[in-house]
Amino acid sequence: MNPISIRNAAITTARDILDDPDGYVVLDTETSGVGALAEILELAILSPTGETLFHQYFQPKQAISPHALAVHGLSVDLLEQKGAIAWETAHGSILDLLEGRTILAYNSRFDLAMLEGTAALNGLEFPEIEDICIMRLHQRFMGSPKPQALQGDHSALGDCLATIACLEQIARADLQHDPDILTLDNLDDLIKATALIEDLSAQIKPLEAQLKALREQVTQYLAGRDLQEVPVGGGKKLKLYSGAKEVKLSVSMEDLPDRLKKIILDRKAAQAETQDWTLESPYLTYSRSYGFRKVNL
Repeated sequence: MNPISIRNAAITTARDILDDPDGYVVLDTETSGVGALAEILELAILSPTGETLFHQYFQPKQAISPHALAVHGLSVDLLEQKGAIAWETAHGSILDLLEGRTILAYNSRFDLAMLEGTAALNGLEFPEIEDICIMRLHQRFMGSPKPQALQGDHSALGDCLATIACLEQIARADLQHDPDILTLDNLDDLIKATALIEDLSAQIKPLEAQLKALREQVTQYLAGRDLQEVPVGGGKKLKLYSGAKEVKLSVSMEDLPDRLKKIILDRKAAQAETQDWTLESPYLTYSRSYGFRKVNL
């Protein structure tokens, strides 16, 4: 996909979410730190329209790291003042609220890990739940090499609202014209598109044949010299992979119809039919050999 299509896909995703708010929840956590013993101190769950569905503070079982405290300011004393409760008290209602919905979070991988980790610290299980990372969605929308920090206030409630604002920003953007997508409004457009496809296919086939021949030469070269890896410039290396496939034909390839060749030599089809990595047919014997190594370029 080109940058324009990636950006357009992000906009379409954001619009789809806002068109069906009942299928999603926006979630954010403030935690005692990071790592296996970190746990949730504050959890907020909002609808994509900004309605607060759940907001609660929790009593930690472990110490709060100084770094985390400096970020969100949630000390043990402050949590007590805010009416913090034990996680197990709210675990069931949290699961009920999330059931059947997709989680939207800014860096959802972290929040999901904290939900699972906090549940585990309390002897409970947290099920797998679908999620969409708004941080990654925004990164694709912006076309930036790295994700940007959320412009929130480092509270679970405030960061949920900032996530919603980010989602709305993406959804409001205009779709850009994608030169890789042809507009087919009539029969003439269809004929032109078909001609373009045939032209491109004619260009691709000889290139694919050349690529295949080059791969075979490189494979033979490396395997014949028993090389494990070879530097090819720019910090990149070719590495050998064991498990090359070996095909022995019982009849000449030229005697097989093109369609049949494709079917019987298709890697996935062959593997699906294979028993102990060997496939017998009237046309070939398909086996897997570890005596020869193949390089993937």
